[in-house]
This record gives sequence, C-alpha cells and structure tokens, in this order.
Amino acid sequence: MANKRFIKLFIFLSLLSILILSQMAFLSYSKNPLAIKSQIRLEQVKKDNSQIVFVGDSSLEHGLDEKYFSTLLNNKFKVSNLALTADAHNLPATYNMIRHILTENKNVKYIVMMQNPSIWHTEFSQGGYCSTLGNLDNKLVKKEGLLESFGCFKYKYLNINAIRELKKQLERKNKKSTKTYKNGKLDIKEQLAKNKFYKFDKIANSKIKEINLIDKYLQDKNVKVYYVQGTLHYDVYKKYKDTISKQHAILKTLKNITFIEKFIYPENKKMGNSENHIAEEYKKEVTEFYFSILKKYL
Repeated sequence: MANKRFIKLFIFLSLLSILILSQMAFLSYSKNPLAIKSQIRLEQVKKDNSQIVFVGDSSLEHGLDEKYFSTLLNNKFKVSNLALTADAHNLPATYNMIRHILTENKNVKYIVMMQNPSIWHTEFSQGGYCSTLGNLDNKLVKKEGLLESFGCFKYKYLNINAIRELKKQLERKNKKSTKTYKNGKLDIKEQLAKNKFYKFDKIANSKIKEINLIDKYLQDKNVKVYYVQGTLHYDVYKKYKDTISKQHAILKTLKNITFIEKFIYPENKKMGNSENHIAEEYKKEVTEFYFSILKKYL
C-alpha cells in the first residue's frame, strides 16, 4: 500500500514539475527579444497596406530608410521595412513573413528580400521559424525535413534552455554599446586576425532547401520578388569573397525571385556596431544605393 502511494505521489510530483518547467519555458520564450520582435512585425503586417515591402535581417533595419526610399520614388508607392535578425530569425522567418504579407496585404506589388551574407552559415533557425509562424501551416517545411512534427510545440513549451537564454538575451539587450568601427572602438584588422568571422567561410546544409522553399512558394503568386544583398564591411568581404560568390551562384538559380547583382561593401569609416550594420549617418546614402539598383524594377 505504501509503495502504491509513493508511486502515485512520485507521478504527481513529476507531472507537476513538468508543468511548472513547461510554463517557465513558455514564459521565457514569450519574453525573449526574438519572440517579441517577431510579434511586433506580425502585428505590423496585419495593419500594413504598402505596395513595396522589404523583409530581411538587421542589415535592412540599419541600411534602409523606408520613408526616404518612398520619397526617392516621388511617393509613388508606400514602402515598409519589416526587418528581423540574421542568426536568430534568418530565412525561415523570411519565408513566414512573405506568407503573412501575401495573406494580409492585398496591395503589395513588390517584395524585396535584403539578406546579409552572414545568414548563409546558420542552419535552419527553429526559433525564427516558430516565432513568426502564427496561424500558418508547416506542411512544406516538414516535407523538406527541416522541422519535426511537434517542433514548434517543443520549442515553445519544452525548451528548458529558453529559461537560461532569456537572461542572456536581456543582459545583451540592456547593454548600450558605443563601440563601432567608425569610432575606432571595434578593430576589424584585429578581429580578422583572431578569425572572428570564420563562419562566413561555410554555407549551412539547410540553406539551399530554405531559399528554394521560398522560391517554390512564390511560383503562382501575383507579386514580384527581388533579392538584394545587405551591407557588409569591405574587409570581411575581401576575406570571404569566394564563399560569397558561391552564395550568389545559388541565388542565380532561383526561378521566382530575381537576384540583383549589385553590392555595397562600405569601408571601415562608414560601419557601425556590427560587420553588417552601416553607421547611422550613412543610412540615407545607402538607401540611395538600393534605390539606384531597384528603381528600374519598380
């Protein structure tokens, strides 16, 4: 009798522990900067009625002034900037964002994907995908073997690492860094010597599947989609130009996305707090560059 009671108590306490940890994991996930940014962007999509929508990573956020871009077009089109992040969101989130845009925004005529070369070394981002999924389906992603059946459920509710990760993310977010390449507090020569950007030298195994997933989805859609490369520090480009050329070769094979082969690789004095973030005072100049390479397509 005592043994039965012990077993029942053990099972009850085990289930209770799982439930508590599950709730802690979900709360940590929901407060994570990645999930918060995803939710903000999904809310923007619901309200958006722009004819031109930019999607991509933080090189887009730092490198394109959407209001100025619209001005350069003589306000012919309303323009939106729905930038996310590179490593955390990546192409899986872009796939979802494009699906949301085409579902919610009946006015959209052009979608511009602006992705930095750094996205190519990251394997399928489960967090980026799950945090932007909303009420969309998982069929094609599962078919390609990129996500298991209960992948997003486990990521949100059974990811104990999310509890530790939240603390790290919030600590990073609350640190206001004044270090930039422009002001000399970041040293690109030293970073290259220490091989900080070694991941730029590879293309992740999942990447061809990811970009083709987007391309196939667009096959019968009444929208024109362009891919432009986001800004990258010139010295990083010089070191990894062979791998970047391989990225370009993959992009040239796409059928429903037009890859525009014009690039901007700013020198040290124009770069901000990351190898792919332009300094704020050069944002208009970079916006003019992207306008110059896109204007004939719009």
